[in-house]
Amino acid sequence: WESLPRGQDICLRVLQIDKASFSGALHAHDALEFTWIQSGQGLRFVSETVEPFQDGDLLLVAPRTAHTWMSMGPRRRPARALVVQVQNHDALQALPGWGLIQNRLWSGSTAGLVIGGSLHTAITGHLQAMADASELDRLGRVLSMLALCTQALDHNRMGHSPETPTLRPLGTRIEINRPAGMRRRGRLDRLLRWTHQHLDSRLSVSEASKFLNVTPAAFSRAFRQAVGRPFTEYVNDLRIARAQLELLRSDQPVADIAQRCGFSTPSNFHEQFTRRTGLSPTDYRKTVRAGSFNRFS
Repeated sequence: WESLPRGQDICLRVLQIDKASFSGALHAHDALEFTWIQSGQGLRFVSETVEPFQDGDLLLVAPRTAHTWMSMGPRRRPARALVVQVQNHDALQALPGWGLIQNRLWSGSTAGLVIGGSLHTAITGHLQAMADASELDRLGRVLSMLALCTQALDHNRMGHSPETPTLRPLGTRIEINRPAGMRRRGRLDRLLRWTHQHLDSRLSVSEASKFLNVTPAAFSRAFRQAVGRPFTEYVNDLRIARAQLELLRSDQPVADIAQRCGFSTPSNFHEQFTRRTGLSPTDYRKTVRAGSFNRFS
């Protein structure tokens, strides 16, 4: 659980993060959060989802949602991100329409929103200006960003979305309440790191339950309750996300990538990859490198 600074005048924080790599634990807090990855690539974990991220990745995460970013791949450049956290402050609650904005953003129990297209351009423009802005200007820009997001969601719901959607709902909102909820997430975080390190090995409920010193039945029940899906399905999501990165950053044969990501046969990899991305591994590599793949659909 990340305890945020509180005070009469504190309703938002602007954090410029510069690290050798993104390697933080799963965490949650009371604030909604914009995270803009300015430099870096790897895997992004939000609630029960795992997806690849690259330079430019922009996300709005719901309050009390477990999330983290983990670097993978070349680290010649530093991991750099701009984070804006907005707390549900009394001053904001007094604003007309603040409660309505919250309801519109997180209707349907969405854990996060992936931001792309023209909305990405507009919001990153606000974010870039925040570094040297006054507190009042920052607050105005945050309200503008949230208004832009709610407008885009309304367009999507009314069927008026543009050809390239600018917002994509991400995950299911499984709210974490401090501190008990994060104690469970701490064990999950250790499990995810262990899974990440052994992705090319045989990963089963039996092996995972041994790692946490619990019975397979208790592990399966607790994992599904915490994450919202079975462990084996989650592992396959993790493997496919890692394979997406491998396909983008290397020219290695698809069969070699499949083996390195833990798939026993190329045919199984092809089936799992196509089901999750809508493209074969070869077509995915071609279309993304050509810049024609819609990462926000």
